[in-house]
Amino acid sequence: MAGLGISLAGNRDRKKMNVFICGMHPKGAAFKDGRLCIGDEILEVRFNFHYYY
Repeated sequence: MAGLGISLAGNRDRKKMNVFICGMHPKGAAFKDGRLCIGDEILEVRFNFHYYY
């Protein structure tokens, strides 16, 4: 299973909790999908856990 292949950066000031994509790996799932770009702000993260056996 491959990872998303993104690097994130945020503000040190907790009052400004903006998180942005600052890098992408060309073989990562996010880059291949094409919907995310460097500079995009992450507004929400939903945690869906999938277990493979």
